[in-house]
Amino acid sequence: MQTLRPVELDGIHQLPDVLAGVVERFRRDSGISARFVSNVESIHLPSAASIEVVRIVQEALANVRKHSRARNVLVRLTGKDETYTLTVEDDGRGFDIESAKKESLGLRNMEHRTQLLGGTIEWKPGAERGTVIVIRIPMGN
Repeated sequence: MQTLRPVELDGIHQLPDVLAGVVERFRRDSGISARFVSNVESIHLPSAASIEVVRIVQEALANVRKHSRARNVLVRLTGKDETYTLTVEDDGRGFDIESAKKESLGLRNMEHRTQLLGGTIEWKPGAERGTVIVIRIPMGN
């Protein structure tokens, strides 16, 4: 199970490579088409914070696999204006976030982890269907 795999970050700059690996394992294990794109070559977060980011992505992808019926997932990491933005977007069936948060420990964990990083998390419907998760984390974390 992907969410139980240990995460090791020897340096604080490895996060984009680790996320690419998480997305690739998800693609291989789930059979769902998944891509990782980034305009960030290295990220300047403490290792513990980087691990929290990885756990958030793992939880988001686990939810895609379990619930969304998606065929495609895009995970995007960008850095701009002192903020890292992580977006997880799928083309699945979507869901009502407010009722799901009441029932889902995973969604509450994602929210809690993001808050620990001083960031914000937002779930919204995709442009045509599916779900978009947008996580914003301050670079000075």
